[in-house]
Amino acid sequence: MQATRHMAPLLLALGLTALTCVYAVGAEKPKMATDIPAEITTPVKVETRLGALEFFDGLPSKDTVQKVYDNLDFMRGVEVFLNTMPGASLFPGWRPGGC
Repeated sequence: MQATRHMAPLLLALGLTALTCVYAVGAEKPKMATDIPAEITTPVKVETRLGALEFFDGLPSKDTVQKVYDNLDFMRGVEVFLNTMPGASLFPGWRPGGC
């Protein structure tokens, strides 16, 4: 008897949840709904010079994130190298005796 009294609210909640799910599945599209243009959606896969970048629901996969961060690290290394070239070319003139 005690268990039945505690089960009644649970069964009622489960029944309401089931009805809500059935109603949501059969729901029609609202009249004022706007379709999302294909031009602004994120594709599932994008081919780049880094390789294939993959997305799920607009978010990059872990492999895609790693590829992009590796590329950013490489680009920063190239930038540092190119920016320090002028200073490195002046170094021979600073030694005693010049060139």
